[in-house]
Amino acid sequence: MQFNELVNAIPTSQFIEVKTLGGKSSFFLGKDALGVYVISNGTAHKITKEKWDMTMARSRELPENEVNMSSRYTYGNRPFHWWSSKVGKTAPFIKAVYNHFKQAR
Repeated sequence: MQFNELVNAIPTSQFIEVKTLGGKSSFFLGKDALGVYVISNGTAHKITKEKWDMTMARSRELPENEVNMSSRYTYGNRPFHWWSSKVGKTAPFIKAVYNHFKQAR
C-alpha cells in the first residue's frame, strides 16, 4: 500500500479504530484538510509520506518473525532497535495502520 492509497482509504472527518501491533490496545486514524493523523492517548501524530515510506522500508528489511514487533520500529540502545530512525514515535503506529488495511483487503 502506497501513502496516496492510505489517504484515499480514510474518510474525511471520520476516525478509524486500529489495533496496535501487539493487539492489546488501539488508537485512532483520521484525516483532515491538513493531513493524516494517528491519535493515541489524546495526542495527534502526523503521518507524512516520508515517514510512511521510511517505515515501509524498515518493515521490508526486518526478518519475517520480527516485522510486527513494535520495538523494531523505535529508536533505542538495544541491537534490535531502529538506530537510524527519523520517524520517531509514529513508526509502530504506521506499521499497525498498514496491517489494518492489508487485512481489510
